[in-house]
Amino acid sequence: MTAAPILFLIFNRPDTTAVVMEAIRAARCPRLYVAADGPRERAGEADLCAKARLVATAADWPCQVHTLFREQNLGCRRAVSSAIDWFFDHEEEGIVLEDDCLPSADFFRFCCELLSRFRWDKRVMAVCGSCYTKSTFDMEDSYYFAYYPDMWGWATWRRAWQLYDRALSRWPQFRKVGGLRAAFNGNAWREAAWSTWFDLTAAGEIDTWDYQWIYTVIEQGGLACYPTRNLVSNLGYRADAAHTVVAGNELDPLACRAHQPLRFPLRHPRELVRSEALERELEELRLHYLKNWAAERLKRRMLRRRLERILRLLPTSMRTAVTQLRAVRVRWIKQLERLSDGTTRR
Repeated sequence: MTAAPILFLIFNRPDTTAVVMEAIRAARCPRLYVAADGPRERAGEADLCAKARLVATAADWPCQVHTLFREQNLGCRRAVSSAIDWFFDHEEEGIVLEDDCLPSADFFRFCCELLSRFRWDKRVMAVCGSCYTKSTFDMEDSYYFAYYPDMWGWATWRRAWQLYDRALSRWPQFRKVGGLRAAFNGNAWREAAWSTWFDLTAAGEIDTWDYQWIYTVIEQGGLACYPTRNLVSNLGYRADAAHTVVAGNELDPLACRAHQPLRFPLRHPRELVRSEALERELEELRLHYLKNWAAERLKRRMLRRRLERILRLLPTSMRTAVTQLRAVRVRWIKQLERLSDGTTRR
């Protein structure tokens, strides 16, 4: 039995909801919070949402069930963030699961032990359930720390979530003072990539809640704990969904990754510091899209700067002629950026 309460975020997938609910049932949590966004105006979605809600509230063990069911569709940003707000209005700490993130039995024990261990340590802001590294199999410690708070099965505290910057209102000042550069020790591609995603999110061009959480943890200099074995399997990469299939009709390497047993009692790291080597390994698998996109972005930025320097060296007569072509060049560059920005994320 897990002593930690659980927030179960569901929507329109009663099949995956049922699978994850079985894992929650086995954990027998004392309090279950179920939150669901309202259906969109799509054929059959209202029925699927209703079925998912029935499945997620069918607790047949001693458990208090609380619900937050939206009638209107709020979208990812508002629905998820407000559900987590609601959860921590009632709880000091807890586990957050989505309807496609299947946890192992070890996941619940891992989260509960670290929620207790770091309850009052403000340096630690999240406990994550997935493992994206291979070299951790040789580690004696049971977990490590990273800057990136993964959202595929995780846990946190009210003290951490209350810092959540939904509108990214603090981002402009953080960027101005070089906060990302300091957080990443001058790593150019990380700074370039996260800056752009935070800009897009702040401008409302991305309907999401998690970039704001990532920003909050980075801004606060927070740490996220990762197990050295994989404790969560993402079922959301479905075979019938276009975005989960890659060349050769092979499933994405992040899809349905197997659970791995974690040895208890846990062996705790001696120091609470980020593991830069393991962060790089995590990024290669979990955030591969980010690095590839950032590299191209940096190349284009360097090219633009070189072109600008060349233009400044031209005689005035030639510069006038070239200026007439600048609008065309700008439109071309922006089109390239839009094509690159279409890279699938998360």
